[in-house]
Amino acid sequence: MSEEISRDFKGIWIPKEIWLDKELTKSQMLLYVEIDSLSSNEKGCFASNNYLSKFLRVSPSRISQLVSELEKKNYITVKLFYSKDNPKLVARREITPVNILNRVVNILIPPTKKIKGGYLENCEEREPSSDNQKHIKDNVELPRPSPPDSIPFKKIIEYLNSKAEKHYRLAETNKLKITERWNEGYRLEDFKKVIDNKCLVWKDDSKMNEYLRPYTLFGKKFDDYLNSKPIDESSNRKVKRIEQADDWSKVKPTMTNEEYLKKHAELMQQLKIRRSKELNHE
Repeated sequence: MSEEISRDFKGIWIPKEIWLDKELTKSQMLLYVEIDSLSSNEKGCFASNNYLSKFLRVSPSRISQLVSELEKKNYITVKLFYSKDNPKLVARREITPVNILNRVVNILIPPTKKIKGGYLENCEEREPSSDNQKHIKDNVELPRPSPPDSIPFKKIIEYLNSKAEKHYRLAETNKLKITERWNEGYRLEDFKKVIDNKCLVWKDDSKMNEYLRPYTLFGKKFDDYLNSKPIDESSNRKVKRIEQADDWSKVKPTMTNEEYLKKHAELMQQLKIRRSKELNHE
């Protein structure tokens, strides 16, 4: 089902303040104009990452990064609404363009430090409605995500390196994945359990060992890895059975040659007698 959103279309004219702003890249500029076009005086933009990615012809994850960059530069404000039934599920997101006057004020008075990670990249998204405020009463707005300083990046990466025998660093890409999961409500013990579960299954597998990395473990399937029942590969490992032939050179004889010849002569005599009896009966 295609996503259709009504807009207060303003054409392709870009204000001089936006066009000449050296702080904005062309991608950020285009996204800002599209968000502004999808917003009204009363409501912000409720478009999903998938919708915006088709407009800019980039991936949804790239849209997530651009939204975060625009928010950090005070061009937009982002408001998340979480599902009442599932507090970890983002039901919708409202992006509101910040007018020039308010943006200048925000620059002079820096707001609370914002998270570098993107929004909604790995969250389920509902189809935006033409009535942006519909069902808003069924959702509960939760506190904004925790600042990066409160996320134990170092403990998580060190635990992964210890368990998987790797040497990953606190790179921004690794921290971004951890931040995304942390903002969904997962905590340190959840990260450790995912690492334990997958190390047990993948560590001794030459093909799967390379996937013991932050990008995979802390990505879209994090919840699946967390709830999976680890299977000890040793129980499924095929045991190679090698059948060895008997070494007759090591078998000790049970009788001497003289005893063998005597036994053989007795057997031959018995056969001769039996044959003689059979002939007599004939």
